[in-house]
Amino acid sequence: MKRSRAVFFALSALAALALLLSTATRDKDHGASPALRLGAPLVPLAANVQWVRVDAAMREGRPDKVLARADALLALDAHSGDAQSFLSSYFGLQLASPEREPDAAQRVQWLRVALDYAAHGERHAERPWEFALWQGELLARAALVDPATAWPGGVRALWSEAAAHFERGAAGHPIGHSRAAECRAARAALR
Repeated sequence: MKRSRAVFFALSALAALALLLSTATRDKDHGASPALRLGAPLVPLAANVQWVRVDAAMREGRPDKVLARADALLALDAHSGDAQSFLSSYFGLQLASPEREPDAAQRVQWLRVALDYAAHGERHAERPWEFALWQGELLARAALVDPATAWPGGVRALWSEAAAHFERGAAGHPIGHSRAAECRAARAALR
């Protein structure tokens, strides 16, 4: 028990150090001190530690901890498309599921968190269109599996917003056009 606590504190100290040093990887050309540049190699290690901590919070069923630890992870690795999509999937597919969350308003909150992570990924990813398509998929899924949604504007709005995301994603992959057309057809069928 004492050994695991010591390891935890050592990893936490490394994570804190890496968080401080993460500015070195972002500000190399802006006069970062040599000490910060020397510590920059620890940033990926600290990000890996945060990945483990995020996963542990997910396994504990503690979305509050997941959010806090995810913020620390993204502070270390803001451009990690893997982190953005993983977190977006967790909140949008698991927590926003009607099977898991009986409260419709809470499902909307979880879906918004998922969309926020995907939007962050879209702003920072090398292939932003993938995140635009993913946001469309999250909204289309919500329209399909959660017809009693508390989303402003209801299912019609979900289909419309999904179509808009798919159209934006079509800039990188032609499937976006066909998925947008499917969303518009689903919306029209609601009349």
